[in-house]
Amino acid sequence: MLLLMLMFCCLLVSCGDEALVGADGRPDRAAQQLASAKTEAERFYALGDSAKQCFVHGKIADAQKRAEELITMLPRFQGNWNYGNAV
Repeated sequence: MLLLMLMFCCLLVSCGDEALVGADGRPDRAAQQLASAKTEAERFYALGDSAKQCFVHGKIADAQKRAEELITMLPRFQGNWNYGNAV
């Protein structure tokens, strides 16, 4: 239970001060970035924010799906500047 709470707190802290919610209260910005990703790298960059926003909005299954996809991409991006953020 303590580990779960710690992971949740880390997720919230990693969201930073940036407003992750669109004007209508929906995770539109991240969803648009993910949908418009044309390369695997663009998708790699967009998945983290999209997963966080889904989680914040209670869409846990969607958040988990995006996080799992991001985890499967990690081996291909070990030298990437965003690798640590993705982990």
